Amino acid sequence: MKMRPTLILLALPAPGGAMAAQLWCMPDTICRTGGACHATTDTETSVRLNDKDSATPSLRTHAEDVALTRTHNGASVQWQGVSADGADEILAWRPADGSFVYLIRSQGREVRATGRCDIQ
Repeated sequence: MKMRPTLILLALPAPGGAMAAQLWCMPDTICRTGGACHATTDTETSVRLNDKDSATPSLRTHAEDVALTRTHNGASVQWQGVSADGADEILAWRPADGSFVYLIRSQGREVRATGRCDIQ
């Protein structure tokens, strides 16, 4: 019996094909209600927007995935959702320069983080 070599092919996305894009956003400044702001380089304060171009993006923040809805699409792109504890979470990103603003609003308090995002 003659043996034939077996060819195994892996399914890889074609160059330029659709892939789930993520935004990794690293704050350089965090401000709390009342204007108390501080600089940060702590990667634990970063947020990651998964599947940014899909109909069901989610924000990975504070060890939680928050389902988002795109609420604005122009020079700035904005997504909004509600965390498990009922906080409003908003991420606004300006693709032209990579800058972002991330807001958490809960019980009359607000945390605002600003910095830059990288597409990954």
